[in-house]
Amino acid sequence: EDLQLTLTREDLERECEELFQGVPRLIERLLLETRCSCPADVVVVGGAMRIPRVQKMLQSFLDLHGSVLRKTVDMDRGISLGTATVAAVLVDVASVRLPLTEIAPF
Repeated sequence: EDLQLTLTREDLERECEELFQGVPRLIERLLLETRCSCPADVVVVGGAMRIPRVQKMLQSFLDLHGSVLRKTVDMDRGISLGTATVAAVLVDVASVRLPLTEIAPF
């Protein structure tokens, strides 16, 4: 039998709050491990970035570092480019010819 459930945005945010709290820690870890400072402009793509609460938390973190979360990139295109780039890297690093200004997968 299929499961049918009504889930509001508030319900989702409450149930996922612990996961959402990990977003700033993940970004801090990424910056620490890559020895990078927070860039002025940040574009993040992925399904979770469509959740307003995640966008708000990430923007709050970026505000502390003087960075801006850009939402002008088509997320579906970004996901496709990232996936293609990672696949190309796994097959043959020399085959990747995308400029870093367009996409920088981690």
